[in-house]
Amino acid sequence: MLDFDKISSHHILVIGDIMLDRYIFGTVRGKSPEADVPVIDHSHSVSKLGGAANVALNLASLGCQVTLIAVKGDDDNAMVLEAQLDLTDGIKSMLIQGNERKTSTKSRVIADEQHIMRFDEEDRHDLDAGELQDFQQILRSVENNELPDAIVLADYNKGMLSAESISEVLAFAKKHRLKVLVDPKKNNFTAYLGVELFKPNRHELSTWSNLDLQTKEDVIKAMERLQSEIQAKRILVTLGAEGVICLDANGHFQRREALPVDLVDVCGAGDSVISAATIASVQNLSTTELLGVAVAAGALCCEKLGVACLKPEELRRRLTT
Repeated sequence: MLDFDKISSHHILVIGDIMLDRYIFGTVRGKSPEADVPVIDHSHSVSKLGGAANVALNLASLGCQVTLIAVKGDDDNAMVLEAQLDLTDGIKSMLIQGNERKTSTKSRVIADEQHIMRFDEEDRHDLDAGELQDFQQILRSVENNELPDAIVLADYNKGMLSAESISEVLAFAKKHRLKVLVDPKKNNFTAYLGVELFKPNRHELSTWSNLDLQTKEDVIKAMERLQSEIQAKRILVTLGAEGVICLDANGHFQRREALPVDLVDVCGAGDSVISAATIASVQNLSTTELLGVAVAAGALCCEKLGVACLKPEELRRRLTT
């Protein structure tokens, strides 16, 4: 069982692609005479931490001490993102100043409680030589101060995590015997060798394996193939409404059904799952217990509109009911 009293002693290093999630709210007034699109009367906008920053926020909200390493752009969106990070208790951000890079920003238009559209502002190229050098320097700084209990790599294929930077992190973790947990995207799928936990969703696993994954047998086949390449301690695949399935290093599978929820929004569910699974891993919970924590975290996130963070009292209640 998750020990909530111990969470405040956990120090987690989060490395990955940070984003600004912007929500633009309004009501539909009618159709535009210029095109077959709605005209929306804007009421208000909200900006939230997204991507790796939302993983850090979830961990901090649950009570962990978090160090966040990421690359930012030189723009107004970076200023908004940094201001929100500075206001968040429990997160120490160590951001790399990007060279000719936009801060990843996703703007969602919500009208009459319906998600109408999304538009993105971002660059997706890997760290350049100067940015990579800055990253190496930051890692050395972490090494010379308080080492974390675990590392979370939140990869959204926006450039922070490349073959080179992933190699740097894995070598750092091996040197200090640190657990590494990964929320991957397709570009670097097999770069994460020997990690503690590798958590793709069904779509990501399907894209990598080039299989449809409509059946449980298809998912198992793809997981076994992936495990033969990355040799993870655990591969945890999220299956949406069907729950999760896990393969351990001994070849054993475990399945856990999703908890019933009044579904509102799946945005950020993966961030919540990897955050909760990280704490479970740091506390050396069994696979059965870890899966229980993961599905509870995912259910909580799906009941809230937009990218939302976990609260310890909510997670405790979910785990005990």
